[in-house]
Amino acid sequence: MREVRTLAVALCCLAIASPLRAATLDDLERQIRDVVTERQASQKERGRLVAEAAALADAISAAQRRTQARADAALQRQLRDFDRLARQLDAVDRALKNHDTTITRLRLVFDAEIDKQTKALSRADASTSAARASELEAARRRVDDLTGPTAGFRPLLVVRPMATDTVADLDQKLAVLAAELARGTNALKALDRDLSVLDGRGIVTRRLLDDLEATARAAPQDLRLVQRQVDEVQQRLRDLELQRIALRRVREAIVSGLADVDLQGRACRARRGTLAGPG
Repeated sequence: MREVRTLAVALCCLAIASPLRAATLDDLERQIRDVVTERQASQKERGRLVAEAAALADAISAAQRRTQARADAALQRQLRDFDRLARQLDAVDRALKNHDTTITRLRLVFDAEIDKQTKALSRADASTSAARASELEAARRRVDDLTGPTAGFRPLLVVRPMATDTVADLDQKLAVLAAELARGTNALKALDRDLSVLDGRGIVTRRLLDDLEATARAAPQDLRLVQRQVDEVQQRLRDLELQRIALRRVREAIVSGLADVDLQGRACRARRGTLAGPG
């Protein structure tokens, strides 16, 4: 059932990404809204898969520490299940990339149409121009809301107490810091799940490499073919390590930001306590 759902997401994305036809602004806005809705569904599915794969990767790591027996049936079953989840995750990631490409294409066409109609208003009467300009601006704002930034992690916002702050100012700053603390903590949990998935991929890939090397030793006549496969798997391991390094850098930045948020939160609370006095 999950495989069918993942395939359906990918097929829907490909269908939406077909060549764009001439469309009105309303058509374009509707298409953008549809793709954004599908992207949100894909993102939700990715979150489910990552959580499931991360939990399974942790179980595989624990099982490997308990036993060195490669024929352990439970461990082999877990490895097969993880490989299945990893393939589903790859399919959803491809769907997300296709969604992003389609949204970008639609947005370019939408903006071009907005610009064309805005320029055409100079030839209309004033009352019509004003009403239509308002409609165009409203359409642009709606699409802006739909296609807001989604890439990367926005650095944590850290506000500091100032000597001129009032109690009300400090309360506002504490609210901002609390929101940023929650955002950073949630991002950290998501990163840790992604890192667990990478660890699981590494385990599966290293086992595949062991199998290929064993095959090379047992069948030297096929050495060139097996060596190409070995090279590909070794490259896969290097790619996984690069991804791990990149994620750990982001993680370190978030941890550092969270420490600063916590420090300034304590400073704001101390300053507020001084201003507010006892009680």
